[in-house]
Amino acid sequence: MAGIFDGVRVIDFTAHVSGPACTSTLADLGAEVIKIEPPVTGEATRNLYPRLDGQALTYLWNNRGKKSVTINMKDPEGVAAIKELIKTADVLVENFRPGVMEKFGISYDKVKEFAPGIVYCSISAFGQYGPDAYRPGFDIVVQARSGIMDLTGEPGGMPTKIGIVLADMVSSKDAFAAIAAALYHKLKTGEGQYLDVSMLECVSSMNLYVDHALMGRDPQRQGRHHISLAPYGIFEGKNGQCIVLAAFTDKHWEILCNEVLKKPEMVDDPQYKTGNSRIENKLQIAAAIEDWLKTFDNIDDAVKTVEKFGLVASKINSTREVAQDPQLLAHGGIVDIEAMPSMKNTDSYKARGPWIKYSKTPAVMRRASELGEYNHEVLSGIGLSKEKIDEMESRWAKQK
Repeated sequence: MAGIFDGVRVIDFTAHVSGPACTSTLADLGAEVIKIEPPVTGEATRNLYPRLDGQALTYLWNNRGKKSVTINMKDPEGVAAIKELIKTADVLVENFRPGVMEKFGISYDKVKEFAPGIVYCSISAFGQYGPDAYRPGFDIVVQARSGIMDLTGEPGGMPTKIGIVLADMVSSKDAFAAIAAALYHKLKTGEGQYLDVSMLECVSSMNLYVDHALMGRDPQRQGRHHISLAPYGIFEGKNGQCIVLAAFTDKHWEILCNEVLKKPEMVDDPQYKTGNSRIENKLQIAAAIEDWLKTFDNIDDAVKTVEKFGLVASKINSTREVAQDPQLLAHGGIVDIEAMPSMKNTDSYKARGPWIKYSKTPAVMRRASELGEYNHEVLSGIGLSKEKIDEMESRWAKQK
């Protein structure tokens, strides 16, 4: 079955997570993604840990379905080959710091002169202009700058880093959506365009409390509980087992008190009768909920009780439990991906699967490629002979 992006060629200059996660999604949906990597060492995440049968897990997942081509971008012949490749492409994605692509002579302004229909996407920490545009930044820097880190953690305590590379993954998804939108525009008009994806803005756009700050307020860390809803948070039972519970509407509060906690007197208590009073007294409410939770040896039984009455709750899973989640397994959230040929002891491995289910054009996760595996296939397509490709590979291998 054809993918949505069958026939779309993408030249991928990205590294680490934000760019590779974006372009691998394009590959899942049928795009031909040509990943440009440095000779010998390859992209930086090939060398990370942990590893599976000699290959970095981060690289395997973020670069699935791509065609690896090694080119020395400091060599004029390498840059000339890249320019010829770009002429054959629909999309170019890069996540260097602003100015790097210009040094190679392949900035958007240069590229649009010989490939005017190109959709050119740049992902960077802070965007392509502004006082901090040229500053380096990884996920942790963007979490810090976006306010997300300051809002996470206990009141009076230290700010807390989100447990995943949030900024990288959010910006990768936003970049994917931007590229899809730009390709649709090109389909209608024939026009390419430039996409400036700022990781800081991608994450800041998710911080709804920025709007509060713009009204003169000063949002503070609330820890386990919501700033403006109660009860809505994390509650601890026996032996460190925890659940999340949301029962903040008047109707749900009444059900919680009457049916779950068996404390009907709390419904009309002035301390808890309105949404605002519940917010002001959320710690007392939390204490009542946690006293109830501690009557259960297994927190799953508490969740079942809450859900029986139509309220929303869930046990907090460890990542190990997520990997075995029956819902994820049933809905295709965990899949088998073919291993690279060099992984001699592994035929396939389990990994996170496609998270959107397309009824007509399903995403298909294919294996990552060996370093330079597609050199001859791709470079011969721009007119280079086998002898010339071999000569460049040999020369670049000596220029470590």
